[in-house]
Amino acid sequence: MNRVDKVLQKVIKKLGWIKNNETTKTENADKPKNNVSVSSTLKEINALYSAEAINKNKLAEELAKESFSQKCMRYLDSLQELYDKKAVVSSPEFANGYSLIDLGDQVEDLFNKNDMQGAIECLKRQEKILIDIGDRNGWQNCLYKQASILRYISDLEGAMTLYKEMALVCILIDNKRDLAQSLGEQASILKIWGDINGAIEILKEKEKVCLEIGDKEGLADSLGKIGLIYLEIRDSKSAIKYFRSQETIYKENGDKLNLHRSLGNQASALAALGDFDTAIEILKEQEEMSIELGDKEGLAQSFGNQALILAARGDIEGAIKLHKKEERLFAELGKQYNLTISLINQAVCLADAKRTNEALPIAEKALQTARSCGNKALENKVELSVQYIRAKY
Repeated sequence: MNRVDKVLQKVIKKLGWIKNNETTKTENADKPKNNVSVSSTLKEINALYSAEAINKNKLAEELAKESFSQKCMRYLDSLQELYDKKAVVSSPEFANGYSLIDLGDQVEDLFNKNDMQGAIECLKRQEKILIDIGDRNGWQNCLYKQASILRYISDLEGAMTLYKEMALVCILIDNKRDLAQSLGEQASILKIWGDINGAIEILKEKEKVCLEIGDKEGLADSLGKIGLIYLEIRDSKSAIKYFRSQETIYKENGDKLNLHRSLGNQASALAALGDFDTAIEILKEQEEMSIELGDKEGLAQSFGNQALILAARGDIEGAIKLHKKEERLFAELGKQYNLTISLINQAVCLADAKRTNEALPIAEKALQTARSCGNKALENKVELSVQYIRAKY
């Protein structure tokens, strides 16, 4: 049985198949069997269209089925006409229920077509219905979807407004889990805007909510994000405090994947404080966990961080050896951004050791890789490093 048939069966089961009444005298009066196909379903619908004794609500229901059938068969351009027909013939109560389903389908279709404005418009129509019928939980979820699309298209102000509105609705209906999600999204935008204090304040609010509802995963996420902010503003002692609290939760939950990433962040903070021995210890633990989990990206990051510490200690050969391992893994994974960073770190390490004849070819390779990423900020950063190395040549 193909995917379309399975989807149609689910819809037919959910909506309920309407038997023809005696006056219609169509040949397809029986309920379809479980192996109903798309073509037979549409024949049933067409037969019902031809019958005169069908009330408006039943016709609306069949139109809903047809719109779903056509969606499954990717006849997307004809959907709007069917939705409009249904809106005309259906009662308000019936239209609300099925319009929500149909609008949700349209949002998905428009998003897949990269028509973000169309998707937002459909979600606004969906939001109005949800407010009209008093579905506040559906309303906050609809606001979240709108905000996520706005963030995707880089309208951060619009996204922030909707995330705040979502938070208010969540407070109103005492939905603390989704409130925590909204707070996390707001903090992320504030961090992009450079409002570090605002981001930390909101993440601490999220932390309180997660503690209140026993959401350990959300709590660990919040602790880690606060730690990363402190690390970025060079408050490594505060960063370590939050990373260690996060580590405790991941160990309690048996979450090794997130644990080994948290260990990597701790090591970076310790290295920034000059505690290289403890940092290397933690990175070795992270390396072992990455091998156990089969996480090549995490393993590469561990090699790279260990290499930076060895370089700071003056062990250039040990650092280059680990950078080469890191480089091979990122090249294998196709991680061009990370590969660029690995290459330029190697080049700077060699240049600082007065081995500029080895450093310059690696630096130029890093610049070529950076340009292939299409990331102008990365390219500018690498160009400055190349200039630095050439000045030493």
